[in-house]
Amino acid sequence: MKQRTNVCLSLMLLLLLLIVYILVFKPAEITGRTPGVNVTTVNVSINITIPNKSPIVTVVNVEPNVAPCAMGSSCAVGDRQQIWVNATVVDENGYSDINNVNATIWRFVDGPSDDTNAANDSKRYFNTSCLKTQINATTAWYNCTVYLKWFAMLSVTGWRASVTANDSSQQTGTSATASFGMDPCVGIATDPVNGGTIAFGNVNPGYTSNQTFNVTNRCNDQLDLKLQGMQFCTGGCSNRILLGTGTSNVNVTFAYSKAATAIGNGLNTTGYFNASENMPSQVVQADTGCCNRTIYLELFVPMGQRGGAYTGYLNITAQSG
Repeated sequence: MKQRTNVCLSLMLLLLLLIVYILVFKPAEITGRTPGVNVTTVNVSINITIPNKSPIVTVVNVEPNVAPCAMGSSCAVGDRQQIWVNATVVDENGYSDINNVNATIWRFVDGPSDDTNAANDSKRYFNTSCLKTQINATTAWYNCTVYLKWFAMLSVTGWRASVTANDSSQQTGTSATASFGMDPCVGIATDPVNGGTIAFGNVNPGYTSNQTFNVTNRCNDQLDLKLQGMQFCTGGCSNRILLGTGTSNVNVTFAYSKAATAIGNGLNTTGYFNASENMPSQVVQADTGCCNRTIYLELFVPMGQRGGAYTGYLNITAQSG
């Protein structure tokens, strides 16, 4: 009996040791393995960060020489001349990341200024919304339109055009600049306006009538004036009856100030007067006193002139001066 008990105790002790061994030295489990099946696919996570790259303006083109527009049908809009600044913009994050493209043109000696409130039509212009015209994967081409006022200051090579771009995160990239010249323009405005009338009124034979008109320099260069009369006539001017008797034509004298010596060859097909006005350009739009001149005219009707209504023409031509 005692011997059987010892055997049972030995077996129980052996079983206990086996349990301890299994718990302590248990082999590692293979996660995801189904007994009898090999692992063929493992899913892992990957991370990557792509940095934001600033856009780069690589090319800026502008006409080598531009000129303001005085007024009239040759102007693009009213009294403004349209010019174009073209730019190529590269963004390594793709063309769609380019958010906005701006252009500034300025007279070099005055500086570009980053403040659009510094716009001055004589020496600085801004375009804050250039238009996209063409694209590919990482490049876009833009057109920036600028409208020059007539008094944009004359400078043969001293103007600059600069283009900058920012991206969707409002990061501004590298800009590019091109040089160009502002050519002179020649143009005037008159009061009466073109097609208007200078009315001398009723003038008795042997008497004179004095009238004035105003001329304003409407360009960026100093000007003189050429005044030329066309002969007076009656009716439809078909029979060319001169206002005057025989060889005595009506005498209209031109002067650019009341104190000036009266000079004139009469209103005929060859009579003209070159006035040395030296009218400065109007570099500030509100400053109209700088560049206006009053022209004084005196008309004399000789004795013996037949009564009637007469019409003549006066041509006022702007000349660089």
